[in-house]
Amino acid sequence: MKRAFVVLILAFTGFAAADQIGDYSRFEYATPGPDNGEILVDFRNEETAEQIVSLFGTLGIASDRYAWFSQDEKWLRLKGVTSQLLSRLKGTGDIEGIEPNYYMSAFSVPNDPYYKYQWHLDLIGMKEAWDYPAGAPVIVAVIDTGIAYEQFHDSFPVEDLGGSQFVKPYNFVAGNGHANDDHGHGTHVAGTIAQLTNNGVGVAGVAPRVKLMPLKVLNSSGYGTISDIAAAIRYAADNGASVINMSLGGPFPSFILHKAIKYAHNKGVTIVCAAGNSGSSRMGYPANYPECLSVSAVRFDRKLTWYSSYGKGLTIAAPGGDMNVDQNGDGLMDGVLQNTLNPQDPSQQGYFLFQGTSMAAPHVAAAAALLVSHGIGDPDRVKQYLQETADPVEGGSTERYGAGVLNTHRALRSAFFFRNTKIVLLAFAILIALLSALNRGKLRAEKVPFHAFSIIGLLLGATGFFFLGKFPFFREISYLTHPAAEWSGIFWGAGPSVSPLFYSVLPVFAVTLVLYPWKRMAAFSVAFAAGVSAFLFFQAFSPAMDLSFIPGQLLESVWLIANALLCIGFAAAAAFRLR
Repeated sequence: MKRAFVVLILAFTGFAAADQIGDYSRFEYATPGPDNGEILVDFRNEETAEQIVSLFGTLGIASDRYAWFSQDEKWLRLKGVTSQLLSRLKGTGDIEGIEPNYYMSAFSVPNDPYYKYQWHLDLIGMKEAWDYPAGAPVIVAVIDTGIAYEQFHDSFPVEDLGGSQFVKPYNFVAGNGHANDDHGHGTHVAGTIAQLTNNGVGVAGVAPRVKLMPLKVLNSSGYGTISDIAAAIRYAADNGASVINMSLGGPFPSFILHKAIKYAHNKGVTIVCAAGNSGSSRMGYPANYPECLSVSAVRFDRKLTWYSSYGKGLTIAAPGGDMNVDQNGDGLMDGVLQNTLNPQDPSQQGYFLFQGTSMAAPHVAAAAALLVSHGIGDPDRVKQYLQETADPVEGGSTERYGAGVLNTHRALRSAFFFRNTKIVLLAFAILIALLSALNRGKLRAEKVPFHAFSIIGLLLGATGFFFLGKFPFFREISYLTHPAAEWSGIFWGAGPSVSPLFYSVLPVFAVTLVLYPWKRMAAFSVAFAAGVSAFLFFQAFSPAMDLSFIPGQLLESVWLIANALLCIGFAAAAAFRLR
């Protein structure tokens, strides 16, 4: 009787560990170096080609080891370089510049060396989704075995989460602020959500700019209590999380757990849960609660996996992996690949293939975070966007696939279009109000006109020509498809925060100053100011951007509103040019 009670408690408290039984595989390959043993050498122009060839002969470098790019500029490529040879070259004093022959990759395709094995990211449309600009930073709470995020006693961060942002961690198992992983499950889940992307290391993640909140509720064996999980849900909702991922559960409902979920949902938190690994038509809890987005698991061919739970009310399907097959022919079993701790020895890290609905859920949680970052904050709206843009499975039932397989690109495109449409409408409203005020009582020759230049200026200030982003030509000149405030990220690279100088009246001031001598361009300046003003107002009342040097969301909103009003003032100043 006692043994049966223990088994019942274990079944009730979690199936997270079930994802780890026989479903992981060590993935060890030598990480390719950036230069592949090749360097580029630029000799001083005073050196002749004959002198360089003679020098190479002295150093024992055969002619088949170098190739000239320009004999006039004395620039060539040299392969098979050892550290000893490199030192001898630098010591000659005849070289202006020397650097590795780095590889570069096409934009939109991450340069993470193991990305080519992450079929699951391609399956949900991430190649196209990464083309969209990053939105506001969003906090995603990972309620799990913890995350390998800090150096603390025997704990250490895994390499491909080393530059990620972690906020307000808590360990509910030990009752302290160190939510370090001692299992590997939670770190793998977090990796799918936010593994650093395009950093030349390891693998990619769906939403690498999100802030992770590590909440440890499962012990080193992968089990935890209802009370800790419920407390973690409330903690996440009270500490700024917009999305919660729970790749855990059990077969029985809980009043306490459901109450915590309703509390978080009512506070605007999107809750994503794994459906379970029973392989039956009975989803686990908390996935079975209507407030949660429940996720079943599919494999490479978009068919439901043999282990995935399903049932009535299922929300959506996402890649969970199938370690029994290699359907994409890449030489590896089709698990979900991320950087995590070794489940057999948590003192080591590596790149591991896992399978389970636990792996499917974080794909959806990350996609939800991307929607939230672009202003879709209500959890029911997030669910609607994800379901309306999912890829239907031919012949598949809603009980097995929900609305279909997650398509992050389509969801983000839909949200992005909706967001930009709202900004454009706001910009037009501001412009109409401005023109009405500025033109009241003016002679026709003194009025600010509304014409094609007005529309161009308004769009460039508010959203850019975002609707043209699907055309390859406009992707090459991406500043035209983005508002002026976002141009800093295009020209100098996007980071975890943005410059408040661009999210200000400064672009309007620059345009007004440049165009002031041309009276006919005043209409462009006024409309551009109205567009920037609308963009700043929208950012102030939606998830605020993380503005550098401005602490706290309240001060960020004050900055954005103040500068939006200054933009309107500059629009009025530009209008005086027509008098």
